Amino acid sequence: MKKYVYLFLLTISVVSFSCGWGECWSPGPAVYKTRGDYFDLARMWMDGNKIVAHFSATEKMVILENDTVFYPPRMRMSNGYVLDAGAALNDVYLSITWKEMYEMEQKYNTRSLPEDTLRKYILDKNPYIEYWGENKCELQIEDYARINELIEDGELHKYFKRIK
Repeated sequence: MKKYVYLFLLTISVVSFSCGWGECWSPGPAVYKTRGDYFDLARMWMDGNKIVAHFSATEKMVILENDTVFYPPRMRMSNGYVLDAGAALNDVYLSITWKEMYEMEQKYNTRSLPEDTLRKYILDKNPYIEYWGENKCELQIEDYARINELIEDGELHKYFKRIK
């Protein structure tokens, strides 16, 4: 576990440096709970039945030794919450993991799966039971320890707006 925390911090440092130190990733990270354990699952954005954006597992993850897949912008927090730099209210979770998506992209030699394939894997179009966002860039994903304290102290409302 310690190894994954170090890799997470390294990834965030690289991203922060490449995007400009302290630059705000508007609207900032989100903190949420989902209907199930979707932590390792891939997702896409939809507006009704229209796919607005889908992501390439090849571009979104780091693969470690032992075939372990690590999705850098998503982190487990206390009390069943997840901190995520890429979450949005229009997220739709798929029934495949980032690793499975990566393997399909490799098998078919593509950087992104076709929309009709992605539609077959839709698991949950309304995954969030609780969603906090719009923190006005006061806290970023690098502040995960502080955000976890807010969760544990029941003080998310001090920096995040409850959207759902």
